[in-house]
Amino acid sequence: MKWHRFIFWNLYLVFLVFAIAAETGEVTKASIIKCLLLGSCTVLAILVVDVLVRKWFDTGMQALFFVATGMLAAFTIGLETLLEYLLIGPHPLGLKEKLFEDVVLMAPWIIIAISLFIAEGFNRKQLEQSKAALSYLKHQVNPHFLLNTHNNIYFLIEQNPALASNTLLKLSDIMRYMLYECEAETVSLHKEFKHLENYIELERIRMDNVQVTYHLQYPEEDVEIAPLLLIAFVENAFKHVSRHKDKENSITIEAKMDGGGRLHFSVYNTRATKAEHQDGIGLKNVKQRLNLLYNKRYQLHLEEDEKKYWVKLMIVLK
Repeated sequence: MKWHRFIFWNLYLVFLVFAIAAETGEVTKASIIKCLLLGSCTVLAILVVDVLVRKWFDTGMQALFFVATGMLAAFTIGLETLLEYLLIGPHPLGLKEKLFEDVVLMAPWIIIAISLFIAEGFNRKQLEQSKAALSYLKHQVNPHFLLNTHNNIYFLIEQNPALASNTLLKLSDIMRYMLYECEAETVSLHKEFKHLENYIELERIRMDNVQVTYHLQYPEEDVEIAPLLLIAFVENAFKHVSRHKDKENSITIEAKMDGGGRLHFSVYNTRATKAEHQDGIGLKNVKQRLNLLYNKRYQLHLEEDEKKYWVKLMIVLK
C-alpha cells in the first residue's frame, strides 16, 4: 500500500471512532454499530471510486465519472441510513438530520479520496508517458541503421563525394534532432517532417531495387506534434518491404493537414509473405504513446495481406 493511502485510512479510522463516540460521550454498542456502518459504506464508495478513476477518468470520460460518483455517494448515504434504521432504530432528531449527519461524516472523506486518486492518475499517466518516451528514444537510436548509413557513406566517398557529403549532413541532422530537439513534449510538425525526409533519403541509398515515393505536405500554419511519433511506421516499412527480383517493390509515404486541424498520415509497402508480421516493438510502443498523448483524438487503421501492408493514421493536432 502506498504511504499516502496508509495515512488516509488511519486518519479516517481515528476520525470515525472519535466522531461517533463524541455523539453520546462514550463508546456504546449502538455507537460501535454506527461506526461500522458508516465506515463500511464509506469504504465501499471509496473503493468503487478508485476503480472508476482508472476506468473512466484516466481514459478521458470525466463527465461520466463525476455523474457516476455523485450517484454512488447518494446510494451509499441512503444505504447507511437504511441499515442504521434497521439495526439501531430511527434517528432521534429525524430523517432529515440523519441524512445531514451522513453527508457531513461521509462526503468529505469521499471527496478527499477522489482528489487523491485523481492526483495518482495524473502521476501515473506522466510516469507512463516518460517510460514510453524513454523506451522509444532507445529504440530510435538503431545501431543497424547507423552502421548501414556509415557503410554507405564510406563507399560513396570515392564514388560520389558530393552525395557522400550530403548524406553525412542528413545523418548529422537526424542525430541532432533525436538528441536535442526531442527533449520537449512537442515539436514543430515542420521539424518532424524534415526528420522523416532525412531518414527516407538515407534509406533510399541502400534500397536500389525498391521504388520509394513520398509526399509530405507542410502546413502553412505550423502545428505541434509529439516528437518521433511518425518515424516508427516509416522504419517498419523499410524493414519489411519486399525484395522481389521479378515483381514491384515499393514504399509510399504521405502526410498532410486538413482544414479541421487533423493530420492524415499513411505508409504503404509491398511485402513478401503474410508471415512477415510487421507489428514489432516499435509499433507497439507508438500505439502506447498515441493512447497516452492523443487519447480519443486519433484513429489508427492497419491493413495487411500477403502482398501489402498499409498504415493509416489520423491525429487531431489542434
